[in-house]
Amino acid sequence: MTVGGPLTIPKLFDASKILNFNISYNGTTARNPYDATATLPGAAERAGDFSGRNTIYDPNSCKAGLGCQPFEGNQIPATRINAIAQGLFQYIPLPIYSGLIQNYRFTSSIPANSQSINTRVQWTVDRTNRMAFTYNTQTRNGQNSTPFGFRDETKGSGSNSNVNWTKNLGTRVFSNFTIGFNRNENETVPYFQKLGVDTASQLGIFGASQDPRNFGPPSLSFTNYGGLNDGSPTTSAVNTLNLSETVNYRRGKHNWSWGGQWSKNLSNTIADSNGRGTFTFSGLSTSNFDANGQPIAGTG
Repeated sequence: MTVGGPLTIPKLFDASKILNFNISYNGTTARNPYDATATLPGAAERAGDFSGRNTIYDPNSCKAGLGCQPFEGNQIPATRINAIAQGLFQYIPLPIYSGLIQNYRFTSSIPANSQSINTRVQWTVDRTNRMAFTYNTQTRNGQNSTPFGFRDETKGSGSNSNVNWTKNLGTRVFSNFTIGFNRNENETVPYFQKLGVDTASQLGIFGASQDPRNFGPPSLSFTNYGGLNDGSPTTSAVNTLNLSETVNYRRGKHNWSWGGQWSKNLSNTIADSNGRGTFTFSGLSTSNFDANGQPIAGTG
């Protein structure tokens, strides 16, 4: 939507010869499709039963130097399953399809909204001087999703304003002087930060950040299985001040320009990309190895 024209109020105010304005508004409300698939462990595997899977070996027997020995029945004893691992299962859903691979799917729609207003006023001061005032602002918000349905909130705003002075220095020479200021802000609020639950302390994970912005489970990565993660808390603000001057000279078919610009940039960012810690599981701990120390296929 756009409105504009000479600035005048009938019977009260008429500046149509020297003032013109333009105001425009644009808004977007979007819902973007999200579709993710993953391979997840079933109830039996969560209990340590890997029947029908690769042969898994007891890492304690490998460390003893007596040759790696498989777990009996390809079953990890309940006493050998870490309590923290059991606690983390609450954040990993069960498969929704039969089969051992690609047995989970999550579909959703992700919001992405924005609104912007742009304004401009032009003032003809006299025959040799013209001024233009511009102010633009935008707000935005949305979400990012993970395969397990955890949604991070994103939001931000931006503004741009400038004043331009154009002066005719002669019939062939004129100058443009501009002062501009920009500001842009962004923030990401992870799903688990919103819950405000200190998962690491509850489960007994030591060394994780105690900042409430980093509350939540650690990032988990598994070979051949879907991992657990969501976004990192981030807050940023960038301010930029610009001053510029340009002199233009016209002669026949030629135009010459001289000028310069000075800018000052201030960037502030608060972020912690790994405040909760990361655990990566490759399967090597329960693999068997050949004489060269290489993992044997079909194990682990």
